[in-house]
Amino acid sequence: MGNDGGSIARRDDLVKTKATGPISVDRDEMRHTQWTLCRISRQKLRAPIMIDRLGQLYNKEALIEYLLRKSTKTVSEAETKVAGHIRGLKDVRQVQLHVNPTHEAAGGDALYYPYACPLTQRVMNGKHKFVCLWPCGCVMSETGLRETAFPGQKKRPEDKATTPCPQCGVLFGHDALWKDEPSVDADLIWLYPPTATQAMLREQLVAHAAASRKKRKAKQVDNDTTKRVRAAVDVDTTPSLNQTAPGAYAVQQVRAAQAQAAQHEAAS
Repeated sequence: MGNDGGSIARRDDLVKTKATGPISVDRDEMRHTQWTLCRISRQKLRAPIMIDRLGQLYNKEALIEYLLRKSTKTVSEAETKVAGHIRGLKDVRQVQLHVNPTHEAAGGDALYYPYACPLTQRVMNGKHKFVCLWPCGCVMSETGLRETAFPGQKKRPEDKATTPCPQCGVLFGHDALWKDEPSVDADLIWLYPPTATQAMLREQLVAHAAASRKKRKAKQVDNDTTKRVRAAVDVDTTPSLNQTAPGAYAVQQVRAAQAQAAQHEAAS
């Protein structure tokens, strides 16, 4: 057995194999951390709970504290990496999570997960895709949504652009359910999508923020131009001065020059 001439040792007997136990445990713990803890505070999720456009979950209290610290530039680099795209509460949505009716770990899980799908009772543990309906905040499994709202349908219904939430009845747009890639503009948000998908969504958020800044800047320029034109009109409609009054001619010349400059700037 031991290379003593009685037998020949196989290569797989001589090569040391990797231990799979600790790696599996680490992955289970990482998955449990992601689906049960606030992304900023790393504390257990507790109501009220918020979601962002990337599908990340936060405790509202921790998120407000983060935004306050962000305004004073005292947030950490790790926090900025996670939630730097959140500028205010308008960028997040409060969610409605269904409490897991069982009080012990589900089969195949070493750890307990506190939330489940209200339609199928599937545990929200990272093994099943879960979605949030942005208009109402209801969270459910993708399978439960499809089976309840679109039973037997494999492609997008052409007769309706919206459908009622199967949990609360609020209408939501379901285009994203039939597309290959999600969008930050959609009414459906997938919770904790794959890393590559989340990176794509972050790029969308950056592009949206840049477009929003450009739009605000253009609006400000338009407002400033409008004010200048109105000022020029006011000058033109001002009652004429007494031509014999001291300095009247000089004042008229200044006003005329101002009006001409404003009109020229508006035209350009």
